[in-house]
Amino acid sequence: MVLGIIASIMINPDTRWQRWHLSRLGETDQVSAPIFNTSLIVSGLLMISFAWLIRRNLLAEKFRQKETMPVFGGLVYIGLAMIGLALAPFNTHPDLHKFFSYSAFLIFLVMTFYVPIKLKIFANNHLMIILAAVLAAISVVWLGLVGPSDLVLLPEFFDCGYMLAWMGFFSYSLNRFSDVKK
Repeated sequence: MVLGIIASIMINPDTRWQRWHLSRLGETDQVSAPIFNTSLIVSGLLMISFAWLIRRNLLAEKFRQKETMPVFGGLVYIGLAMIGLALAPFNTHPDLHKFFSYSAFLIFLVMTFYVPIKLKIFANNHLMIILAAVLAAISVVWLGLVGPSDLVLLPEFFDCGYMLAWMGFFSYSLNRFSDVKK
């Protein structure tokens, strides 16, 4: 996804996305739309694959089905929402686009609390880092919604980075948890 965004930025002569939102790069009247939207679809499919792998690893670690399903379902939904964002560009389907965007963000926030509480794979000092990151994510989104217009991209970049970092941290913690049990 990051490479698709960078490529879209580089080839797009329209700079209005800098004042509006990243989704502008995927709108149907943009030169960058095929690259941007394809990268969202591929990223969504990779997210769904990641969900299957995480579910398999959690079940292998003897977590119960009912504990793993919210994680699996959340990751699958986020993957489907990414595909939905690509198939419903903001300029043609603004309400559907906002629904996919905001609902994926909310589900991700719920998952960031659910995983440490229910699965208990994070170390205690990592929980404080996660809580601080969640509060920062909420603050940045709020700032982007009510702050000056030149900050509109801040939440999008921050949240993308936060999601990537959290998923890497989640994978690392699951592997660490597995190693500790052996």
